[in-house]
Amino acid sequence: MTAGKLQCNARFQLSMHRRHQVYPLLKSDMQKLAKESKMDNFLFGKTFMEKCKINQTINKSAVELQVSKVPASSQIFNRSHLNWQRPKTSVRFSEKSVCTKQEKGASNTREKQKAMEIIEREPSQIQLPKPTNSVEGTTSALAKAYPGVRNFIREALAPRRLTESALEVVISSLNPNTLKQYNTAYKKWWEFCIRKAVDCFNPSTADFVDFLDNSFKKGASYTTLNTFRSSLNLIINEEVDEKVISRYLKGVFKIKPVFPKYQATWDPNPVIAYLSSLHPLSSLSFADLTYKLVMLFALGTAQRLQTFSKIKIDNIYQRTDFIEILIPDILKTSGPGRIQPRLRLPFFRETPELCLSSTLIEYLSRSQNVRNNIRELFLTIKKPYHPASTQTLSRWLKKILGLAGINTGTFSGYSTRHAAVSAAYRSGTNIETIRATVGWSERSNVFFKFYNRPLDSSFFINSVLAGTENKQLRSCRD
Repeated sequence: MTAGKLQCNARFQLSMHRRHQVYPLLKSDMQKLAKESKMDNFLFGKTFMEKCKINQTINKSAVELQVSKVPASSQIFNRSHLNWQRPKTSVRFSEKSVCTKQEKGASNTREKQKAMEIIEREPSQIQLPKPTNSVEGTTSALAKAYPGVRNFIREALAPRRLTESALEVVISSLNPNTLKQYNTAYKKWWEFCIRKAVDCFNPSTADFVDFLDNSFKKGASYTTLNTFRSSLNLIINEEVDEKVISRYLKGVFKIKPVFPKYQATWDPNPVIAYLSSLHPLSSLSFADLTYKLVMLFALGTAQRLQTFSKIKIDNIYQRTDFIEILIPDILKTSGPGRIQPRLRLPFFRETPELCLSSTLIEYLSRSQNVRNNIRELFLTIKKPYHPASTQTLSRWLKKILGLAGINTGTFSGYSTRHAAVSAAYRSGTNIETIRATVGWSERSNVFFKFYNRPLDSSFFINSVLAGTENKQLRSCRD
């Protein structure tokens, strides 16, 4: 018996807590009804929705019962409205009810109180349309906390009756970075649905556009709104009109256009000259050796930084004339039928100061003493040593760019890929070779859309008029 009482008391306290969470979301008159309602099988009682509808009807009726303004010469102040007709769905008041010429607020309150007395005494006699949404269902959704991105997707796919293992496989199709982006979108969508009392998984087209519009007014960019759209398309029903969504996003682009981050790229020559100056390898510090290796990898292979972070020393093979690196890990470019990256690094016998393979061998030898059991190729340059992340690799590239005289206020470490593929294309390398090298498909237009960039005009002007580039080259070589 004691355990049962404790369980009942806990359930009651939880329900009361849920009620208090809902109160601030209601209008003042609805709050009063909610606080006075008695809890039964439902959070606010079975008749709560009926009372809400009745309250709306009372408000409307009370306004209609007000005395119309009459000329000052008229002497009929205390007579009833003989020509007033009661609304079909309004509550039937006593025939003796009259509305005298008093303050509007006081009259309205008196009529509402009189009607509420009737409601409390005979609720079953009042016929109202059946409510379309259950308050208890909405209350449950409002009181529920955001479950997290994985559980949110599971809940969205639950009506499709997938098994738990199948749901896990579906969620596994999204990489961790995508889940992070979707998590941000889902949190905002969850808060919007609570505020607007919208079904998270069955919104209307108007609800969808309203969410995007609210986000846009708060400063969300075209790219961010597109991410929201992609994430929500995974969880909502198919009744949302995609044509309307597309049209809205086109309007966002017109109002707040977004262009590629890099309209031009930098000339690799100053960077190559600086790398040449970092020689011989045996004289370099471990930090400088690391910087040089990362930049040679970035310029020589044009791979993503994610690819570099996935290189394992167990997958590096030294041949007679080259070094081969296999990357079996799943990457952003990985997919069914796509070949995983296989890097082939030849030895530059004539220009050893730019030989990527020789630099790699020196780095492996130098890092052996601090590597311990770390299998990733790139290590951080300070203790405690651990695998370098893509963000760390990007900072190293940016540091080299700055040392080589590149404007790091405009170009980041990720711009190295743009510079490498653009330089290769300008030198005459065919697009098929570029696609195969960087991991794009044969039909991919990514290069022409995002990576093929002209040189920054400032480099050309400085080279011709001021000889800046030539001075940089000479100073680096000296």
